[in-house]
Amino acid sequence: MSTEAATRGERARRFGRSAVRHLPIVLIIAVFVGSGLRGIDFGFHWDEPEWQIRPVKAMVQSGVLLPRQYIYPSLARWVALSPALVTGVKAGLAGRGFREVQAAMVADFDQPDYLFRVRTLFLIISALTIVWIYLAALAIDRAWWKALLAAGAFGLTWEFAYHARWVATDSICTQFSALTLLGLALFHRTQKPGWLYFAAVAAGLCTGTKYPGVVVLATVLLTGALALPVRAVGKQLVRATALGFTAFGAYLVSTPATLLHPFDFYEQLQQINSYYGAGHYTYTVAKGLPHLELALGYFTFDFFSSFRVLSVLAWGAVLTGAIYRLRDDKRLAAVLVSFPAFFLFFFCWKYGVFIVRNFLLVTPFLALLLGRGAAQAFALLDSPLKKKVLAGVVAGAMLAQAVWLIDAGESIRAPDETAQVRSALAWAASHPGQRFRFSDKVKAVAAAHGLQLPANSVDTAPDAIVFFIRAEGPDPRVMPVNDPFLFEAVFGPRETNLNWYSTWEGKDHLIIMSVEKAKPVQVRG
Repeated sequence: MSTEAATRGERARRFGRSAVRHLPIVLIIAVFVGSGLRGIDFGFHWDEPEWQIRPVKAMVQSGVLLPRQYIYPSLARWVALSPALVTGVKAGLAGRGFREVQAAMVADFDQPDYLFRVRTLFLIISALTIVWIYLAALAIDRAWWKALLAAGAFGLTWEFAYHARWVATDSICTQFSALTLLGLALFHRTQKPGWLYFAAVAAGLCTGTKYPGVVVLATVLLTGALALPVRAVGKQLVRATALGFTAFGAYLVSTPATLLHPFDFYEQLQQINSYYGAGHYTYTVAKGLPHLELALGYFTFDFFSSFRVLSVLAWGAVLTGAIYRLRDDKRLAAVLVSFPAFFLFFFCWKYGVFIVRNFLLVTPFLALLLGRGAAQAFALLDSPLKKKVLAGVVAGAMLAQAVWLIDAGESIRAPDETAQVRSALAWAASHPGQRFRFSDKVKAVAAAHGLQLPANSVDTAPDAIVFFIRAEGPDPRVMPVNDPFLFEAVFGPRETNLNWYSTWEGKDHLIIMSVEKAKPVQVRG
């Protein structure tokens, strides 16, 4: 065999080994996107028509590409415009005049599938977050399995998965946060300034997606400052200024109304800032420690897994990873650890509205810390057999997460009221130590299908009540919210986590709620 042929063979073998190593993350992305697409028709979402679709349609109708609604920056609006823009390009290529192109674009917004096309775009862009986390972890630790621990834990979490389907700014903002993190990781590895400016662009686009994204710029400025001597004041100022202007330029590309429509822009920016400071129905929370306590509860009990034990273990891995990052590299840890902490304190002490999606911005950083903590668990084991056992446990946990995502997507496609009632009756029967009061609608559905109420069904002095939250629950504006243990059980489509979004106005769900938790509300039926 010639030297050239041997070289080609060795390259092919290296490529094959690399492909096998990276196959798991490809499968995780496929599960994320595939399950998301299966559940893309999840029903109504509060923000989609009012704050994303209608402003974009109004832009096209007026011919002035400024949305005139600025409680959100404009980058997500350009994404929402994309399907109509494709329609306009096709009309133009077909030889239609300018006004005909405009009419075709306006008509496209009214097509039944337009919202689904936009949701699909949001989902796919959000899926890039997994890629950026994986590459960032590779750049830092240079080990595919460590990168898989970080990106896999993130890519299989239901919390990010269901947010990614929404035509809302948060998941795309998170994607740009992860892209910023990738730029910082590559700068950390190569020390090439170009990656630092790449991160500044990503931070500017993050701000152009949601205003709190501006805080991500602090990670870029901090990384740039730590890479220079402290006493080099001139160089520090020049770099900080250059990075700041780079980020601001990227932001302006996404949201030119900052300069082109300044009075409305700043007025609405001030309005939303004041609104978040005051409160929002039952999402209102006291600023400071109560707000921070809720955020930490979300990350501890829910974010990384729908299985409570796994979620708590994952959060433990995040905290462990933070400790070991500080031991490994204080400069890197200063960014990975300080940013989530700073954002939590900044947001919790400034605003009086707690909505979990506002905290997605920090989750790529938490994922990298989780990966480091999980890797340390392997390092502490003293035999290959123990490491193989732990690897099997981790693989099993990832498989369970993947099954949950797939099942959640399927549950959205064909919600079955009778199946919900049947499951709730079985759940109650499996808890004989509790007494349950079933609502009138639950009883009616059960009777219509010959389903027997369990022996622990009562009409008075129950421990818990079983009812359809939208049909028989209270006005959503008075429904308790933001409690990881709000409901004992939820049956129905898994398009959102009702413990944090109990005011959900989409498809109905059958819930089991303790009498103690239900005291503030009046259940109809």
